[in-house]
Amino acid sequence: MSHEADGGSRHLEGSGMRDPGVLGTLTWATGRFCDCIVLFLAALFGYELVARNVFNAPTGFADQLAAYMLPVISFLALARSLRSGSHVSVDLLTDRVSPSSRLMLQRICLALEVLVCVVLVVLSAHTVVEAYRDNLREMVGQWVVQEYLPLMVIPIGLALAAWQCANAFRQSLWAQQPAKPSDDEIRPA
Repeated sequence: MSHEADGGSRHLEGSGMRDPGVLGTLTWATGRFCDCIVLFLAALFGYELVARNVFNAPTGFADQLAAYMLPVISFLALARSLRSGSHVSVDLLTDRVSPSSRLMLQRICLALEVLVCVVLVVLSAHTVVEAYRDNLREMVGQWVVQEYLPLMVIPIGLALAAWQCANAFRQSLWAQQPAKPSDDEIRPA
């Protein structure tokens, strides 16, 4: 993504589209945050390997911290991966139908994506509320972690993904033609 703010929107590399202000900024920010977590985990495991194998003094918390950070990476980066042209897609059926049928299929798929994301947001939010209500805790090394805190990233990430899908659905309703493939997409011969 471009680092330039352009009238409240961010340009999506390779997609030829612009994300609207708040959604584009949140998608960009959560994606960058996840990038930083990946770099942090790589450095942490490098430190853990040296501490364990050279000094025979393992940290004792690197594995548990990674177990909490992997869902953060997965769910907070989900909205970024759902942007048009930013993920791998298989177009076996849609390449063989007319543009109007392709647009209809695109709208149906986007509507189903929104529905699934909203259902998952509600279910995961319910799980967070239950963990808070039941005061669930877990020992991580020497720390006691309230279970609802790491679980909160799941409904937040899914809500951003639902917002991203709803935005794409809204754009498809205004479109007269289906979304064009991005410049970096490899088309079948």
